[in-house]
Amino acid sequence: MEEHANYGIDFIKATKTIKETCPYVKISGGISNLSFGFRGVTKIRESIHACFLHHAITESGMDVGIVNAKEMYHINDLEPDMLQICENLVFNKIPEATDDMLERTNYERACIVAKKEKKAPPRKPRGRPVKIPRMTFDYDNIAPVPAFEPPKPTSDAAQNYTPNPYQNSKLTHEKILEIRAKS
Repeated sequence: MEEHANYGIDFIKATKTIKETCPYVKISGGISNLSFGFRGVTKIRESIHACFLHHAITESGMDVGIVNAKEMYHINDLEPDMLQICENLVFNKIPEATDDMLERTNYERACIVAKKEKKAPPRKPRGRPVKIPRMTFDYDNIAPVPAFEPPKPTSDAAQNYTPNPYQNSKLTHEKILEIRAKS
């Protein structure tokens, strides 16, 4: 529901504000309310919890989260696309965040059913592209230099290359000589 969309980010912001105002106060929260709409699919719920806990603890200073420790995931164990969907949902980054999570939930439910029936899992929904930071190398920082000539060859074979003589220059057929004379 749309009125619940900001619960995660509101809690994180409130925790940060409380910690800034009263630094010695302890803050705890039961996080299962964040994922109550996804009951029955533990992977989805625990992924949302992992994402929320990571940001609430590291960025806002939440002290205690009431969770089922047996089923907890670490944020580094989440698939990149699942992490992206969870962050979109928890922080309400895009209007389609809930729809994306519902689509992923349907896929995970279908996987559970396929596993019970000993069938192949269904095809994973594509979702939104995951932004992966581009790796940079030393040569990325080199400024381009305009070239007015092609680069010189660097190998010995290329530097000492002698072209083969023109093989067909010895042909003296009258039609060939006639065409050569025109050009």
